[in-house]
Amino acid sequence: MKISFVADQMRSGGAERVIANLSSEFVSLGHIVSIIMVNELEGRSLYALDDKIVLIPVKKEDRKYSAAGKISLLRKIIKETNPDILISFQNHIHVFTHFAALGLNAMHIVSERSDPKQYPKSKVTRLLRSLTFKRASGCVFQTKTAKAFFPERVQRKSVVIPNPVVLLCEPSKPPVREKRVVAVGRLVVSKNYDMLIRAFALFSIEIPGYELVICGEGEMRKHIESIADELELADKVKLIGHVENPHEIVCGSSAFVLSSDFEGMPNALLEAMALCVPVISTDCLCGGGTAEIITDGENGLLVPVGDEKAMAKAIAAVIENPEFSSKLSENASVIRREYSKENITEKWISYFESFS
Repeated sequence: MKISFVADQMRSGGAERVIANLSSEFVSLGHIVSIIMVNELEGRSLYALDDKIVLIPVKKEDRKYSAAGKISLLRKIIKETNPDILISFQNHIHVFTHFAALGLNAMHIVSERSDPKQYPKSKVTRLLRSLTFKRASGCVFQTKTAKAFFPERVQRKSVVIPNPVVLLCEPSKPPVREKRVVAVGRLVVSKNYDMLIRAFALFSIEIPGYELVICGEGEMRKHIESIADELELADKVKLIGHVENPHEIVCGSSAFVLSSDFEGMPNALLEAMALCVPVISTDCLCGGGTAEIITDGENGLLVPVGDEKAMAKAIAAVIENPEFSSKLSENASVIRREYSKENITEKWISYFESFS
């Protein structure tokens, strides 16, 4: 089977990591895989890929392209690669792929990666997304809640497949955890690091001596640094940027926190659970990812979105009670089997075969 992923780029992001993991698994099963990158010029990937995977940048030179120009170039590439299946990630990429593949033989599958109620913000893009999802051959959602957002016409041809969990270090339960609270994710508005830092400030008043480490990069860095300075936490809040292996930092931490206003299926949260680290997350809205992963008080803690006091209280509850912390991490670790890359890849292949 010839499978082509269509992505924005392969330099950062949870969706891109999923593409990297799935594409390597598909190649290991004997499929021919390429990754087409709409907004990439050099054809490079930040993520490790099997040597057999072909990376194809859509842009041919370093200049701005109109939407129509990108669609035209993408269509040419699709004709040349002639895939059996096209899998697009991200809303604007779904739209580009839909129009580029019109009249061609490839089966187009859209993969929703975020909270469809919250994103995209643009009314035009939302209308185009609706058109694309209705006309796509199939749709893959990460959660039942996200799938339920769409009309019955879309749901009938859809499937729910969560993200695979691929760990970059061995899970461990150290006898003494580092005095570190950790978060992983892009420095963007939707991650609501403002709330997290304010929660950490409240927590630090009651339980001093801990640091907050945030792995990730993004346009909100200066703003987040200013919040830490404002709260006199510059020496305790560490923005360490993009790291090659965040799992080494997550593993052994006292708690993993996710403060997002909305999510799809948060990879970093799944990975922290698989690494036997107690997790605390906001109870994100329509995307439903966190509520479908976490049973509050059993394998993690859920707090209301935007509630810094509840977040601070939850962090303290985990750190002050080692037995409770151990219970959460032990119960969470079972997702290593449920979300293994082998199980998730099998679900994707079964979905492809359902169309034949």
